[in-house]
This record gives sequence, C-alpha cells and structure tokens, in this order.
Amino acid sequence: FEINVWALGSRYTAAGVNSRVLAQLQNQYHNAELSLIGLPTAGAVDRVLTWTATNRLVHYGQERLGGTVDRRTGAVSGSFVDPTTRAEIRFTGVAFQKQGRVGGIFLHGAASGAVRILPGDYPPAKPVGPLARISLPGSAPIDPSSVAASFTDNARGVYQGVLVETASGGIAGALETVTIAAGGGISGTLWVDGRRSVFRGILGADGRVTIAQPGGTLTLRLELATGTTDGFCLKGSFGDLSVDAQRRPLFSTSNRAPQEGRYTLAMKASGGVQAVPQPVGDGCGALLVQFSGACAGTFILADGTTLTLAGSVSRLGEWSFHRAISASGSGGFVAGKLTFRAVPSVSQVDGSWRWVRPQSTRPGALFPAGFSTTRAVIGCRYTPPAARVRAFPGVRDGNFNIWFRFADSGLGLIEHAGTWSDANRVFSYGPEVFTVNFNRSTGLVNGTYRDATDPQAPVAASFAGSLLQTQGLVSGFHRSGVHHGFFGIEPKDAD
Repeated sequence: FEINVWALGSRYTAAGVNSRVLAQLQNQYHNAELSLIGLPTAGAVDRVLTWTATNRLVHYGQERLGGTVDRRTGAVSGSFVDPTTRAEIRFTGVAFQKQGRVGGIFLHGAASGAVRILPGDYPPAKPVGPLARISLPGSAPIDPSSVAASFTDNARGVYQGVLVETASGGIAGALETVTIAAGGGISGTLWVDGRRSVFRGILGADGRVTIAQPGGTLTLRLELATGTTDGFCLKGSFGDLSVDAQRRPLFSTSNRAPQEGRYTLAMKASGGVQAVPQPVGDGCGALLVQFSGACAGTFILADGTTLTLAGSVSRLGEWSFHRAISASGSGGFVAGKLTFRAVPSVSQVDGSWRWVRPQSTRPGALFPAGFSTTRAVIGCRYTPPAARVRAFPGVRDGNFNIWFRFADSGLGLIEHAGTWSDANRVFSYGPEVFTVNFNRSTGLVNGTYRDATDPQAPVAASFAGSLLQTQGLVSGFHRSGVHHGFFGIEPKDAD
C-alpha cells in the first residue's frame, strides 16, 4: 500500500525519579484511559488505568492489561489479552508531553490498530444510589391465643420460652429445657437478667404449680393453643415478668415440620442517635430447621460475638431463643421470640431479640459502658445454589456486578465495585484489597478489607453478613479497631 500521513514530534523532557512522564496526570488511582482502536474482534477497547508515580501502567480489572513507560525517553510498551480470543496483543507508543497524551500502534497477526492513552479522572464505576437496608414486616407477629388446660400425660415433653416485662413488653429472661414428666413432675432452668437458677415442682391436676425461687416466686400454668390438640404451652409469672413458653412438638419423618429448611437471619441495627454507644451494624446468621422442628445454627452479633443457635419450632411456628453471652452472673444475654410466617418480598420468619451487653464484656474498648437494646430480626429461606448458578438473586452476568458498601463508622462511607461470579466466588480488583469468603451451603459472607492507597491513613476492617435471597441483598456489619458500622453487598447495574 501507499499512503500519505502527518508526521509530528514533540520536545521531550526526561522525568525525574518517582515523577510521572505526563504532567497532566493526577496523583491518584484511575487517572488515565487506554484505548485500543481497530481490534478485529472488539473494534475498540477502552480501559481505565492507573499511571503510577514510577511510570507503570496498572489495570485493576478482570483482564490482563499493563505496561511501562521509560521516563528517560518517553517510550511506552505493554500488552493486553483479548478476552474473546485469549490472544496477547502487544502495543507500543510514545508520550507527547506537549499534548499530554500517548499515541502508538499495536500489531496483531495481519491486523493493526491505534493506541491512545489520555489523562483524566476516571472513577471505576458510576456513583451508587441510596444505601440499601433490609426491609421489615409492616407489623409484629401476633401471639396465638390459648386456653387453660388440665394436666394429662399428653402434655409431657420439653418446653422453652421467654420472660416478658409486663409493663414494657421487653424481654428480661427465659425458661430453658423445661421438662414435664409423667405424673406432672416439672423441672427446668430459669434465667432472669442473665442470672441462672434451676427449679423443680409438680403440676397439679389443674395444670398449675407455684415454686419458690431466689428473687421471687415462679408460677406456671398449663395451656393449650387454640385450634390445636397438642400445642401445649406454659403461661404464668415471676414477679412482674410474664411467662411465654411453648412445647417442642412431636414431628417425625412422616409428619415433618413445615418450617424445615435453611434460613439466613439479620438483626437490624437501631436507627437514630443512641444515648449509649452500641453497634450500628446488622447482626447476621444462618439457621437450619430440621424435620423434627429442632433449630441449629450460628449467629454473629454486630460486635463480633458468635452465638450458637438452638431450640425448636412450636406447633404454631414460634421459636423462643435465649443465650447467655458473657461470664456467669454478669447479666449479658440475647433472648426473644421469632415467628415463622411468610411476608411477601420481606421474610419468612420475624420477631425481635433483646441484646444486653454488660460493662464487663470484653473487649471493653468497644463499648465500655455496656448497653441494652431490642432489635428487629428477620429470616429468609435460603436455597443453596446449583453448579454455575449465582446464589445472589438480581445480580447480572458479567464483571463489576455488585457494590460493597461500608457505612456508619469512623471510616466514613466506603463504596467499591466488585464481582460475584456464577461460581459464587466474590472478589474485587483493587487497588483496595478484599478477601471475601462466601459459604454457599449457609449463605454467610465474611472477609477483610484493606486500603493502603493513602500510606498516611491505611484502613483495615473485617466484616460479616448474610445473603437474604428474598430481599436480594447482603446485610451485616464491619469492625476496624474501635470503629464499627454497617456492611452490605447489593446488585450493581452495568456502567
């Protein structure tokens, strides 16, 4: 061929050590854009680069793309791997300091094309919208009604429940492993404000018993949930606290609990300014309800405390839970009752838990004054994904399809684009470093985040969350030293 083209040159001044060749480049990440024009398969490719102070070209993305700039001559060289053909395309060029850009060429087999690098401020993704937080049901569950019942051997079994402050409705304690035996013998464990005692007695023919306990008198009466033949429960009082306990039903492999299955849980942080400092992230957990109605799993409170879930679902779908969370007698606990019910687009189980953290709880640097809070808890059915199927509903195919979001702490608002692959691997390309673990069996997410882009103020945080498939988001918490706050993952639209 024969063509006539313009030839031009620009005076070049060698850059100093740790000085960028082009003065127009900003001292930041994502400060340049590389264009390969004329690729046989893609036409044109535009990718954001970071042109470092040492004159390296770095691309934080899923593709292999990089290069170097000779600060003495202004010569540019690098390579790009075509994602379609997986062929490596090498390019060369020169820096035109007067125009503040790089021009060059690439050769690829019989094809060739132009290379251009332009300085600028290229954010890695479009701005994200309002922070997505978990939705709650419009109203609290309604407790089933019940009527007094005389004692019969049909009432034998194991009961569990909570103690409720009559005036405020707050949870103050629990009944654990209460056993009613043949003949009416009753025994169990009483928890009040984190303190434990055991009790024994005998139910009368009228299904009632009064038992002296340290700090007061425990009265219990047997009742039967309306509309059931075996939904026995215990009501009564301990001082100004009322008793609400349910019997573990007799489900079997031929009569399975309708709540059977896996769930992910979230404990939503209280809104507004708190008089006493407390965690502002969401607790998260995973629950397995077995065919028998037995509950098992793990829950992580927003201060990082891990709880073991236990108990069982009642005949009418109630699950009373209590767990002491600090040294015996110190008063720390989590307790409450959740009800299994379907709230469209929101949850399949909901209720509230009271969380009491006393002053003595370690680490004391986080919340030295302790706190008491009652928080809403929701649970969503969780379906482990099949092979090559994302567990996260609403996340599109491709890369950069999720947002990582950190908020409500001394770190400020942090938003970063990442990728949730169809193999359910979760990752980010930097320059910040994410290490993310997703348990596809339980729906739980945890990991670490590290940002050393500002050497004078490096950031390191750990985080955890649960994937709520019904709502299409991950909700949880993060911790960074004495700082704490919200952590979430949500779907991201294409740029």
